Amino acid sequence: MKKIIALTMLLTSINGHAFERKDYSVRAMGMGGAFIAQADDSSALFYNPAGMGVLGDAASSTFDFSLYNSTVEHVYSEDMAENQDNYAGIMAMWQKGRGAIGIGAADSYTIDIVRPLTQYVSEPVRVSSTEWIAGGAWGNDYAKLGLAFSLIEATASSDEKNPESDTCLGTTISGKLTPLDGFADLSNHSFGYTLNLGAVYKTQCNAEPDKKNINSSLSNREMTIRPEYFGGGLNLGLFWLNSYVSSQLNLNADIDRSHYYGFTDLLPIDESIRQGINEVEVSRIAFGAELLLAMVDSHAAVILRAGQSTQTDNLADYVSDNTKTLGLGVAYRAVTFDFSVNTITPNKTNPLTQARKLYAGSVAFNW
Repeated sequence: MKKIIALTMLLTSINGHAFERKDYSVRAMGMGGAFIAQADDSSALFYNPAGMGVLGDAASSTFDFSLYNSTVEHVYSEDMAENQDNYAGIMAMWQKGRGAIGIGAADSYTIDIVRPLTQYVSEPVRVSSTEWIAGGAWGNDYAKLGLAFSLIEATASSDEKNPESDTCLGTTISGKLTPLDGFADLSNHSFGYTLNLGAVYKTQCNAEPDKKNINSSLSNREMTIRPEYFGGGLNLGLFWLNSYVSSQLNLNADIDRSHYYGFTDLLPIDESIRQGINEVEVSRIAFGAELLLAMVDSHAAVILRAGQSTQTDNLADYVSDNTKTLGLGVAYRAVTFDFSVNTITPNKTNPLTQARKLYAGSVAFNW
C-alpha cells in the first residue's frame, strides 16, 4: 500500500481578488490551474472526482492523504488597510480495484464586496466559504464517472465580533475518458502516449450569510457562495524510456465558466455597465505543461511545470486577469517537494483586483 502525506503552504505578496477560487493542488497551480483532465490524486475530489482514478488491479489499493495551509494578504485599495487571513484544507482518497472514494474539507471561495456608501467612504464585506466534500469514482481504464456531495458554509465578515454564517448543499458530477492509449517497444527505447478528456459540472449553491445583521449590506440577501460551474479539459501524456532516462510530458488545456448572482448592485462599478446584469459570469481558459525526468538507476526525479490562464467577465473586465505560473518538483525515494510561483496581473484596475504574486510549496511522503 502506498501512503502520501502532503503539507502545503501558500503565501501571496498582494491580493485583492473580488472573486477568488482557491487552488487545492500545488501541481495544478504550477500548470496555471489546468488540471481537470489530469487530476489523479486526492485533490481530484475538488477538481474532477472521476480523476481519483482506477487502479485496474483488484488486489491493489492506494491511500492518498494531503493537508495544506496558506496565508494571504488582501489589499482593497490604497486608502484602505491591509488585512490578512488564512485558509487551509485536508483531503483523503482510497482506491481499490475499479473504484475510489474520497473525503475532504477546504476553504474554497472568497468574495470581496465594497459597497460605496458615499463618495469617500466604502464598506468592505468579505464572504468566505468552507466546503466539506465526500465523493467517489468508478470505471475502467477508458471511462470513469465521479460524483461528490458538498456542504458549504459561508461566513460574512461585516461584523468581526459576531460573524454570521449560513449553509447550503452542492453536487459535483464529472467524467473522464481515455480514447487513446498506446505503447511501443523498440530496440533501445520505449514510447507511450495517452489522451484524457475531462468534464465537470457543479451545481450553484446559494445562502444568506449575513441575514441577521441589519447593519450589513448583505442583510436578508441571498447570494451565490459556490457558483454554478461548467468545466472541460484535455490532457495529452507522452512517455519515453531508454536504458538511462525515463521521461514523461503532460500537456493540459482547460476551459470553464462560473455564474454568481445576488450582489451586483453592491459592486463599485458604473451603473451603465451594471444595468440589466443580475449575475456575474466569469470565464477562464488555462494551459499548462509538466515534464518529469528521472534516471533509470536512480531514485531521484525532477519535475518542471509552467502554465498560463486568462480570466474574463461580463462586467467590463471588473475581475478579469492574466496569470503566469512556474513550478518545480524534486523527488527522492519516498519524499517529494513541489513549489510554484504565480504572477497575477489584472486587465483593469479597480478597488478589488490588484497585481500580486502567489507562492506555494508542498512536501509529500510516500510509503
